[in-house]
Amino acid sequence: MRRDLNQLASEEYDLLIIGGGVNGLATAWDASLRGLKTALIDKGDYGGATSSASLKIIHGGLRYLQHLDFVRMREHVAERRALQFIAPHLIEPFPFLVPTHGLGTGGRPAMRAAMAVNDIVSYDRNRGLAHDRHIPRGRTISRAEVLEIAPGLDPEGLTGGALFYDARMHNAERMNLLFAVGADHRGADLANYIEATAFRRNDTKLEAVACRDLLDGGSFEIRARSFINMTGPWTDQLVQLARGESDRRALPEQRHSAGFQMISPSVTTREIGLGVTSRHVDPDAKIKRDGGRHYFTTPWRGKTIWGTTDHLYQGAPEQWRIDEDHIITFIDEINAAMPGAKLDRHDVVHAYGGLRPMEEKHAMRGSQVSRHFQLFDHAVDLGLQNFVSLRGVKYTACRLMAEKTLDLLMENLDRKARPCITAETRLPGGEAVPQMPASLAISVAEHLGRTYGSDAAPILERMTENESTRAVLPDSLVTRAELLHALDDESCLFLSDLVFRRTELCTLGHPGPALNEAAEMMAEARSWNDTYKAAEIAAVETRLPVAL
Repeated sequence: MRRDLNQLASEEYDLLIIGGGVNGLATAWDASLRGLKTALIDKGDYGGATSSASLKIIHGGLRYLQHLDFVRMREHVAERRALQFIAPHLIEPFPFLVPTHGLGTGGRPAMRAAMAVNDIVSYDRNRGLAHDRHIPRGRTISRAEVLEIAPGLDPEGLTGGALFYDARMHNAERMNLLFAVGADHRGADLANYIEATAFRRNDTKLEAVACRDLLDGGSFEIRARSFINMTGPWTDQLVQLARGESDRRALPEQRHSAGFQMISPSVTTREIGLGVTSRHVDPDAKIKRDGGRHYFTTPWRGKTIWGTTDHLYQGAPEQWRIDEDHIITFIDEINAAMPGAKLDRHDVVHAYGGLRPMEEKHAMRGSQVSRHFQLFDHAVDLGLQNFVSLRGVKYTACRLMAEKTLDLLMENLDRKARPCITAETRLPGGEAVPQMPASLAISVAEHLGRTYGSDAAPILERMTENESTRAVLPDSLVTRAELLHALDDESCLFLSDLVFRRTELCTLGHPGPALNEAAEMMAEARSWNDTYKAAEIAAVETRLPVAL
């Protein structure tokens, strides 16, 4: 997978996707499978903005039971199963525990009934999946077992717990990238660090987008028959570009929901996620209104991920940062919900997050509103027959969002395309894991299999050709062969790409000496001098400001 800007400038595409988050990448993969000549650009790296802010969970929709929203539950069950099928090496069943209290809607009897309803609604949740990827039935457990699993819970009023199962992404960044790799394998042309600067349009259609290469400042144009705006927090800015000079209007101050996760020492004695309730009350709940907002924990590499918190952010998306006040506030809320956790600022080893659209009526008209996303048809508000924008925040629904977006676009263009087959088509790496060399440490072999699946083969080939590439970076399971693979084959342009999104080096925050070793390898591969290498290291470390 390489950037080929000459190719982008010389072709006319059926479809240009602007925005390389998980939704844009899933759409590029879907479009390429449908036989559309597809291109995608992003002004940053693939999955580098909101899509990098995942809690690592693929939801089956149990949370919607309190809203009696069985349609949404069914959709989530189907999408969870689809993602498990297409990326079985990356998505695994995972238990969650929700403590119960009293005899009301939050008590054991009510939760036992909820588990039963969930099992009925998700009766086909395991269809077509390998046995080790089956989602088990939910059940309730005793108060003693709950406190054994999560000793930090407040025991007062605790009656037991509900244990249910969802799915967890072993490597969310790899999942993002697989959609890009899959689209590339099917003939799509993708390029990161390319910014859209203007559109060329006639009366009713966009014809091309002017682009700037953010690496060298060069400019070129990409021609296409249709365009999709999947830029997330930058959606409004791109719509402004599409309006044209004669129709520009002042944008209102942007409002986003800023959410982030924190990583701390483990708070459970087993590999079980935990649901705890804050003091925030959900005003939309039709059944359970006596609690508050749920925060979930995800056990992660021997630590715990807490999330997701939300706060209002007004301003330019690229200027949003997680500040100390946000972290302290989140720590206080966690400790109020789970007093035994006793978190303090020194426990937070990493924090990461992103921006999501506010759930409010938007200035753009002509939106097709789904339970998962808003799809804006700009034939209505801009008079453009070949331009749509998507707003979506549910990672679990990324495949469905891509399908619905392409369906609408093809309908508008009166264009026949192949039916969507993304729910039945494995992503790269989704086949059988290759045999690992006996000389590899078991932990490294497991890491390669769980991260790359069948796509571990080229990495293993590097190890066969050069034994030095089997070496593991300090305090990690990441091998030198993986770094070389990313640098040679995965459009890895900056050190931040390498350590945040091509490997798992920074999944727990600062990787220590491994950062310098990775920088040294990249400097050698890219012919960086010492000054440039130091700047790249500093740029990564500014993304890891929270550990004390």
